[in-house]
Amino acid sequence: MIKRRDFLKFGSLLGFLGIPSLSFAGKKENKKIKIRNKVVEKRDENGNLIYWKSPLGFDFRYQYDKNNNQIHFKSSGGNEYWKEYDENNNKIHYKTSNGYEYWREYDENNNRIYYKDTDNREEWNTYNKEGKKIETLIKYI
Repeated sequence: MIKRRDFLKFGSLLGFLGIPSLSFAGKKENKKIKIRNKVVEKRDENGNLIYWKSPLGFDFRYQYDKNNNQIHFKSSGGNEYWKEYDENNNKIHYKTSNGYEYWREYDENNNRIYYKDTDNREEWNTYNKEGKKIETLIKYI
């Protein structure tokens, strides 16, 4: 049990828990830290969730790119995933620590025209002039 004098000695509950002052992404964190029912949340200067800890001790860390797209996730349980985006913020690649992966391609109107994953699925989409999907071809390799 944490005693009040121990809490005050470290200056905060986060200091007592040994949570560093820099985010996982290396950015300076927002000073707004919420503790609800022993859940700890930390956010970066853009309001993105960068750290979350459950009452049971599980924690999750997140990283974001300059456009605030989530690009990395890591849990204390060992699960991890990575995401990549194109210049229009379309997700073009996703990879997990357990081996699953997919790739996407988009046209000039940001319509997804191609998809491929490690489950041997490929997909091609065709759109009309108004941008409505008119055909999908799916192939399992």
